[in-house]
Amino acid sequence: MSVVRRALTPRRRMIGVATLIVSATGTVVLMPKAVFQTAGTDPVTETIQLTGSVQPVSETPLDFGTGGEVLSVPVKEGQMVDAGTVLASLDQAPLVSQLTQAQGTLGTAQAKVAQDELPVPAETLAGGLGTAASAQDQLNSAQAALLDTERTTQQDVGVAQQAAAAAAAAGNAAVAAAQQQVSAAQANLADVVLANQEAVAGAQIAVAQAQQQGDAAVATAKAQLVAAQAAVADAQRTGQANVQAAQATARADDATVTADQRVVAADQAKLTADQKTLANCNPTHVTPAPAQCDTDQQTVTADQRQITADQATVTTDQASAQSAHAAVLRAQSQAQSAVDLAKTQVITAQVALTTATAARTTNVLAAQNALAQEVARSKGGNDQAQVVLTAAQSGLQSAQAALASSVGTAQATLGQALARAQASNDQAQATVNAAKVALQNAQRTVQALARGPIPQLIAGDQKGVDAAQAQVTVAQHNVDASTIVAPVRGFVEHVNTFVGATVSAPGTQSKTNHAIVLYTPGAFTVTGPVSDSQIGRVRLGDKVSVVPAGSTTTIAGTVIQVSPAATVRNGVPMYDVTATLRPTDLNLPPAGRASMTITVRHTAAAVVVPNGALHKIGQWNVVMVPGVGQPLGRLVTVGASDSKGVEITGGLAPGEPIVVK
Repeated sequence: MSVVRRALTPRRRMIGVATLIVSATGTVVLMPKAVFQTAGTDPVTETIQLTGSVQPVSETPLDFGTGGEVLSVPVKEGQMVDAGTVLASLDQAPLVSQLTQAQGTLGTAQAKVAQDELPVPAETLAGGLGTAASAQDQLNSAQAALLDTERTTQQDVGVAQQAAAAAAAAGNAAVAAAQQQVSAAQANLADVVLANQEAVAGAQIAVAQAQQQGDAAVATAKAQLVAAQAAVADAQRTGQANVQAAQATARADDATVTADQRVVAADQAKLTADQKTLANCNPTHVTPAPAQCDTDQQTVTADQRQITADQATVTTDQASAQSAHAAVLRAQSQAQSAVDLAKTQVITAQVALTTATAARTTNVLAAQNALAQEVARSKGGNDQAQVVLTAAQSGLQSAQAALASSVGTAQATLGQALARAQASNDQAQATVNAAKVALQNAQRTVQALARGPIPQLIAGDQKGVDAAQAQVTVAQHNVDASTIVAPVRGFVEHVNTFVGATVSAPGTQSKTNHAIVLYTPGAFTVTGPVSDSQIGRVRLGDKVSVVPAGSTTTIAGTVIQVSPAATVRNGVPMYDVTATLRPTDLNLPPAGRASMTITVRHTAAAVVVPNGALHKIGQWNVVMVPGVGQPLGRLVTVGASDSKGVEITGGLAPGEPIVVK
């Protein structure tokens, strides 16, 4: 891809004279013979060449190439339009006004350059010399005043610096003392806190020990109570068993006595019967026989002995029964005594438990009170140490604030002194600089007046001409781009604008809601990349010439879209430019390659000079024009060029004679 600047060969009118050229350093160079010709006008076209890809399209989106208010939309959706039909237009009044204003600015700038190029009168040169002498006197006075100002301001700044240093030293000393107090208070607080923590820990241990000892005593008392209660139960069980055993023995003995008494009673009854029988055997009574009486007597005697024996047994058994009953009473008494003793031990254990519980409560409460007192005492000690530390910290902050205040005041005073000194020095230096500039300007003016027109002045004013020309170009483009024209024949598929609508400038318009969309079956577009350094020259509506690969036929087209985002290709940001092609009978294959030539600028009557007429002296572009007695160098600005000639965009009017050789 390349940029082509093409200028047609200018018409010539030859004149032979001797020529003088003034170089950038003021050196005069004599050219023994010069050939003149008249600066002519020719059309100049600037293009960008690239390679693109051809694609068939059924829709052709169209947008305005500038912003403004829609004035007319003479077509409707579904309408068939031919190529060249106006589809929509903006109100050109403000655009034309901008163009007229830009043209007026350009005329003013060109007139100023023309004024700069007029010859300098002798009295102007004399005035310049006088101005230079006056400027030298003013510079001498300003330099002397600058020296006096610097001496005075240096003394004022020195005093302020000494005051600032003294304030800083005093403030730093106070801050250091306050810092020492803070450090001492912090150390004291740490010691107090540690000692109090140890004391509180000891009190807490005492509470724990009191609780442990109380719990142990209570546990022992509880165990003794349980043992005593168990002893009561054991005594009750043992006593009851003994009593029951004694009572069983007594009952057995009572039964024996009863049995013995029954035996005695039986024996007594037998004795009575035998005695009766014996009575009947009285010797006075012969009947029965005497032998029987002896037997009866023996029986009675035996009965009496038996009764005596039985009574003895009863007596013995009664004694045993009485002894058993006494044993019952003794067992009951012993059982009651054992139970009473065990109950006494239970009461003693209960009293011991109550005493241990009360002692634990008392001892723990005393230890807890001691702990609370120690905590309160520790808190008081800590608080007191913290108060001392807070006071020290407050003192440090006050010292620091005082330091900042005093230093700030001193610094402010110093800053004011420096500012006043700097302002005075700057003012004096500015006066010197202004005097130097005035002298330099006066000297340059004298030198320039001696040489003729001032190149720097002409160059500076020529930049204004170039800027104004650029504004005219933009304004003319905006006027041209305010109308949407059908690039090919087709149906109006969508109309997305209306009369009175406000259209944004290119780059801010929606890419999905184009102003006009044509249905163009059989139409083609071509898309190619343009580098970021040249994309700013491409605008919607620019004319495009396309030559398909393998063909020599040129197809005309129009730029309808510029990609808003770049794609980096081979390290270079590239923007895709799409143009719609006018109908053609050529068979264009999809995705076929084609060369594209975008016309980015066309000037119908540009000032063009041969390449040999342009001289490069330092940074200046110069052409030679006739002067009074000798030719003079004139600064010009250049535009497009090729191997034949150069476009002059400022500094030279059509028809002026120039040196071409």
